[in-house]
Amino acid sequence: MKFVVFYMVVLIVICYEKEENANVFYSSDIILSKDSFKTIDTIKQVEDSLTLLTSEDLKRLSIPYINEIISHSKMYSIDAELVAGIIKQESQFNHYAKSNKNAIGLMQVIPNKAGQEVNKMLYKKDEPLEDSLLYNPSFNIKIGCAYIYNMEKYYFKGINNEISKRYCLISGYNTGVGNVVKTFVSEEDMKNVEGYDSLKGYYRFKAKIQVAIQKINSMSSIEVREHLENNLPNDETINYLDRVTSYIENWKDSVNQVELAMN
Repeated sequence: MKFVVFYMVVLIVICYEKEENANVFYSSDIILSKDSFKTIDTIKQVEDSLTLLTSEDLKRLSIPYINEIISHSKMYSIDAELVAGIIKQESQFNHYAKSNKNAIGLMQVIPNKAGQEVNKMLYKKDEPLEDSLLYNPSFNIKIGCAYIYNMEKYYFKGINNEISKRYCLISGYNTGVGNVVKTFVSEEDMKNVEGYDSLKGYYRFKAKIQVAIQKINSMSSIEVREHLENNLPNDETINYLDRVTSYIENWKDSVNQVELAMN
């Protein structure tokens, strides 16, 4: 009886998502209505602690490519649910997806941008990745995970609150680290930082990141989310953050409903 109830709940969730996404393709360069997917009321109920979906939870939800997602996210110490949420928003799990900006595959990797950055990091080759490689689901997920790892390790590592860090990673995956940093600190803010004017290039940017992280760490995750909502440079990234966060929260709700039905 428990198995039948579990099966029915999972089937309802899958059918709902298929109906919701019928004839719709969400790409990172499609701008959605800012008000369409607002989840601020939900976000305000989230505590400053991050409860993750387990590998078994994700498998029970029948998320496509979940074994590859779990494997590569574990390799780079990234939350599997975050990777799954980004893939759903980027390509709706279509590994043949390609945008008009040449973003390719499940995680919509651009060969001469994120692809080249990860190629240099992993394979010591400062050149774009081949398009054909990025159509391979497992390889594409590996590159996307490595890119998220790179953002976390080199830019957002100092953020103390895991939910705040997740909001920055999601936004950064869509719009770039620089635009996320700009929402928290401006050039005007940096005028009071001793020695900033003498810094050049990467070191100048790193100094700006440190100031941004200090500001982020002085805020709750709710305040960070609201700040991003109010200051990100375009509606696309605001909606992107809303969407990815909502997917993850909906999956968690589905798991909770299954567990309640089985008890």
